[in-house]
Amino acid sequence: MRFLRSSLSLSLGVVSVSALGCGGATEPSLAMGYDLVSYEGQALPVATGTVVEVSTQPGGPSSQCADRLTGMHLQFVTSSSFTQTESRLLVCDDGRPDAPSFITTDGTYQVNAATLELTVDLGGGFSQHALARLDGDALFVYRREISNGAGLSTVNQAPLGFVATR
Repeated sequence: MRFLRSSLSLSLGVVSVSALGCGGATEPSLAMGYDLVSYEGQALPVATGTVVEVSTQPGGPSSQCADRLTGMHLQFVTSSSFTQTESRLLVCDDGRPDAPSFITTDGTYQVNAATLELTVDLGGGFSQHALARLDGDALFVYRREISNGAGLSTVNQAPLGFVATR
């Protein structure tokens, strides 16, 4: 039997970008890509969850695995679409080899003044949204939420830090 404790999924949905400067707002300069460098204040790789396997036999062996985020890249593909690639590594305490995995999510985006809106449909009536600010070559996500069609949402305000890959 498996149990998973994990933080909020990382796929980005809506990102609001504000340009900072004197004399009024200007449209932000969006890089073609961004790499994640910090997750909730910690440098990568970072454990984002734990998988616990409990034996179905009385007194049987159990194991615990750390789900580690090893990288994430945002790539703005066209004037209205982006791709997010996430790299993970499952590291278990029972001696099995570490298991890498890669997740790719596609979405669309639109720029409105100083706001960049990205949308990801996660399927099953769920969508993901995030709020961020652009500061030079850095992109800081400060709010993430997953919503379902019924108005329920899970919010995570822990920061994600990205750096441009021009």
